[in-house]
Amino acid sequence: MLLLVPRMPRPSRKAEILAAATACFAELGYDKTRTRDIAKRAGMSEASIYRHFDSLDDLALQVYSANLAEYASLVEDAVTGRRARVADSRCDDADAGSGTHSTDTDLDANADLDPDLDASAQPDPELALRAVVRTTLARYRFERVSFVATLVRIPNFLPNVPPGTVYPLELIESVIRRGQDAHTIRPGQPNLLAAIFLGALLRPFLLAELAAPGAFDLLTETAHDSTIEEASIATLFPTSAHFPINACFPTSACSPTSACSLISG
Repeated sequence: MLLLVPRMPRPSRKAEILAAATACFAELGYDKTRTRDIAKRAGMSEASIYRHFDSLDDLALQVYSANLAEYASLVEDAVTGRRARVADSRCDDADAGSGTHSTDTDLDANADLDPDLDASAQPDPELALRAVVRTTLARYRFERVSFVATLVRIPNFLPNVPPGTVYPLELIESVIRRGQDAHTIRPGQPNLLAAIFLGALLRPFLLAELAAPGAFDLLTETAHDSTIEEASIATLFPTSAHFPINACFPTSACSPTSACSLISG
């Protein structure tokens, strides 16, 4: 009697393809990546890729959407205080040296807050935004490939992400509204201010990736963390609280290329 053994379904290699595509996008950029590059990195044929994805655009969109969702989840943790994240323990050194820095202890004190509580019970807006900066630095260092692929190499897919996607900008906007209600964050349209904050925060990563090798290192060098944090925070809070402009006046003592000439234009 002939026994028919059911054929087991072929295991999906979708996760491998997504990982290979993420690496290719981070290394080559979307415009220069071809399906043959992804197939070679994944150790499969191009036909195998098209069994899982309709096109290279479809694959890139799924890479972007998945990594954006992960980053948004981290930002949400930071702004709600559910889990304060600090990029590196060396941030403690900067905290001890300046009264304008928040400490790891300050951030951790908000870690168990219920996100459904009213705004008065949410983390202080400045602490929440500092947590966003440190979370972003940590994300870059621990998940550089996905970070670069998503936030540096293929940002043009943002308008096409699935409905219901949580956007980091919207999460930051909610913090800005709370800060404005408390009269601690400068006035202005919240989504515009959130975009300015994110621009100040993310541009250094673009510089780190596109500058000549060794020109600017954020992956292993933490010396710039404080500058990035303070510059990002200064986009939202009164200038005098973070970078006192009265420390230098445009006089004859200032050279044409000095900081005060750049501030005054």
